[in-house]
Amino acid sequence: MILHLSIDSSFIFGAIKQFEEYYPSNNQFIIQVSKSSNYDSETLSKEQNVHRLPLTKKKYIDQIVQFAVQKECKYIFLHYLNELAAIIVDKVKSQIEVKVFWVFFGSDLYTIIDSRKKYNFDSFKINFYSVLLSGHTVNYNRNRFIQKLDYFCFWNEFDYSLLKENFNTKAQHKYFIYSNAIVLPNQLNYLGKKENQILINHAASESGNHIEIINKIKHLNLLCNTDKLIIPLNYGSQKVREQVILFADLNFPNQVKGLLNYMEKQDYFNLISSCKVAIFGHDQQEAAANIFYLIGNGTKVFLKSSNSIFHWLKIRGFEVFEFQEDLKISADLEELNQNLKEKNYYSYKKYFSKESEQEFMLNLLE
Repeated sequence: MILHLSIDSSFIFGAIKQFEEYYPSNNQFIIQVSKSSNYDSETLSKEQNVHRLPLTKKKYIDQIVQFAVQKECKYIFLHYLNELAAIIVDKVKSQIEVKVFWVFFGSDLYTIIDSRKKYNFDSFKINFYSVLLSGHTVNYNRNRFIQKLDYFCFWNEFDYSLLKENFNTKAQHKYFIYSNAIVLPNQLNYLGKKENQILINHAASESGNHIEIINKIKHLNLLCNTDKLIIPLNYGSQKVREQVILFADLNFPNQVKGLLNYMEKQDYFNLISSCKVAIFGHDQQEAAANIFYLIGNGTKVFLKSSNSIFHWLKIRGFEVFEFQEDLKISADLEELNQNLKEKNYYSYKKYFSKESEQEFMLNLLE
């Protein structure tokens, strides 16, 4: 049996389909929910392979541990690391031999590293619950989990290096990517018509550094040959959303289209892929699904060199541009030529095909 522990995220529903395709009828999924009205009251059973439980209650943690032990679980996959999942894994490993895989999201590792630098009331509350449930603090449980981890699963080897730099762990790296985060190459139209528009980031997040991007475009007068800025702000921080819209409108009146309302996935992808250029201001790995999609679809993408996605793409032969060094005059915002669009598409096809997925999924448990 493969036991999956996950937060309530849109990615997990794609993961269920993905793992059932390659390891059918061998998966049990536990999805952590926060509201009591959203959980299954039934006992975990073999017949039902998806369960939604509020793991803040000790009885459910004990129930999951007992279930894993009784069914002689061979593998545990954590789809996002938090202290509750770490507690469950530790309890299971103390009773049976099991291989543990951490399917990395991004923020889970970054949050752990950042939490070492600051302590606030939220940290106190989380620690209180952690001690109540396990007898140990959050950092103790997470560090213990990472020390005993078997595999760190992610497409970006630079984040595996970050893990090794910050923690004492024996974990090995395995390539993995959620299939629902990727659009298959045959669904792309990399030679499709581009509008004279620039996309800025993917969400209303502080890490996007929207103000820095807008300031640079304004200071260097880069928008003189561009019709519109497209700024997705339909999820993330309300504070960031308001600040960015105000600042962008002040600097570029009548040239800003802020995406403020929910959009269907295909409508959103159609809109962003129509932009000739996209600029992402993150200093660490973020928005990978958007970035990959845009590059495969013929958009010219600028990233910061502090973002490991930039180096990941460069190593694999993609034509991607550096925000500081390659963006200096308005001509730098010209659309990619056909040769570079084709180069990026065929690189995309190499790394994000169904054949590539089959290869890493079938080797995942080896």
